[in-house]
Amino acid sequence: FYMIVMGLFFVFFYVLGPRQNVFEEHTTKDYEEALKLEADGEAPRKEKMGWTATFRFCYDNPDLRSLIIVYLLTNGVFKAANNITTFFLRSAVDKEGMGIPKSTLSTISLLASVPCVAILMALPSIVPARLHYKPYINFILVFFAAAILSIPLMKDIIRPQNGSGGIWLAYIAVCIFYCTNPKLFSPTINYLIGKTVDKDMRSYANAVTYIGSNVSSAVLVQISSPLYSLSVSSNFFLKLKPFNKYVPFSLLAGLVVLSVFMLRRKGSEKNGGF
Repeated sequence: FYMIVMGLFFVFFYVLGPRQNVFEEHTTKDYEEALKLEADGEAPRKEKMGWTATFRFCYDNPDLRSLIIVYLLTNGVFKAANNITTFFLRSAVDKEGMGIPKSTLSTISLLASVPCVAILMALPSIVPARLHYKPYINFILVFFAAAILSIPLMKDIIRPQNGSGGIWLAYIAVCIFYCTNPKLFSPTINYLIGKTVDKDMRSYANAVTYIGSNVSSAVLVQISSPLYSLSVSSNFFLKLKPFNKYVPFSLLAGLVVLSVFMLRRKGSEKNGGF
């Protein structure tokens, strides 16, 4: 399925796409005007932008700083949560897992991509026309935190005596988890960051969020994976049964809740009012 989608994307956006560069005329015209202004000594002097100026600008802007931290945290949390969720769901029932086959998880992930794509396609007509930026992000974050905690909760709700019918609750919980991932609001955050920073800073700001999200993912995976292993094997955590399995999931859900509180500050008109 994924190969078919990639093939269709290549066909429609590259093979069948227009050959004329629509930016070439505007780029050449702007470049010639800039050279003329520079020759006449009328070109405006701008402060040189770089990493230091970008970091300082982001740090001095509370709204922008909160957005970047939320972006880093939530993307890292999703990758870490996805990692331990896969371990938890695929582990045998007698080893504190759910015993769900790999093929079933792949099918659920595929089905969950359908509503995600639908939401992203409808997003421009919803935000900010009907729902403002921060309420939309907070709405996704609340469901994301609940979805993380619902994964281990299904282990306590589903009992062997309920038969195979109870496992569908776990399937629904996993589908909701995949549907409420940060990719649903990442375009919004990227837009707000690009809207707030100077055009000469955008490349640096994008680099900050990209590098930061990867570092956040690496750190949280390195913390949550060993913590999950300890929670289901260590004697210290086994004494807490049946709550031991909630430890790594609660840590990640807590970071998502922290992100919600970081966005509670009301944006000023100067910063776009988001």
